[in-house]
Amino acid sequence: MINIEKLPTSPLITDPWNHKVIDELFNASTFSILESAAIQLMPLVKKQDRLFVHPFKLESLGIDATVYNTLIECGNMLLTSVDATLRTFPNSKKSTLGYFCLPHFAISGPQYSYRVHNDSMHRALTILTYVTPKDSFGTNIYETISLDSFANQVTWKQNRTFVLTPSDSSWHSWANPSDIARVTVDFTCHKLESLHEVLAHMREGDKDELTEWFLKEMNNGNLIINI
Repeated sequence: MINIEKLPTSPLITDPWNHKVIDELFNASTFSILESAAIQLMPLVKKQDRLFVHPFKLESLGIDATVYNTLIECGNMLLTSVDATLRTFPNSKKSTLGYFCLPHFAISGPQYSYRVHNDSMHRALTILTYVTPKDSFGTNIYETISLDSFANQVTWKQNRTFVLTPSDSSWHSWANPSDIARVTVDFTCHKLESLHEVLAHMREGDKDELTEWFLKEMNNGNLIINI
């Protein structure tokens, strides 16, 4: 399902800040399942807009249950390697309790762009995989919040995974100047110490359905790991 050993063993790229780029983290059959779902989701997003689709939404969108199960299984598997992966990032935010993760598809519509930003400091690790189309635009990396500080780009390639741990310097952005949607599958991993804070943030964002779904999965022993 996942070539899980690649997460901690892939080399750390330090220019201009710490991150990893991993090809074929997902095996061919698993990636095929994710790609098929992503293609079905592409028409849902409008031009110059973006959409997050969490697993609990998939059934209502006509997506086969295999995709739901795949996301949950992948999330559970990725969590087994989060602590070891964080240990390869100097000064990362490791937990003394455990971790949880929230998987979702992220769909960027045609002509959409997102500003230079840092990921939420609630996160311990972001694991983002480019899914579809075959040719698109990857992730721009910057030295500061300024567009003028562009350093390099993680080039788009299907089944290429961009891994980072949020910090004060992990500035990045993305854009989709093409005429078709761009889809990634993201697993945002968090320390268990931040669970209440993340849930409160979700509720403030009027995401009660997401919160209820996640708590149900967590109570079933999914998307969470203790250490």
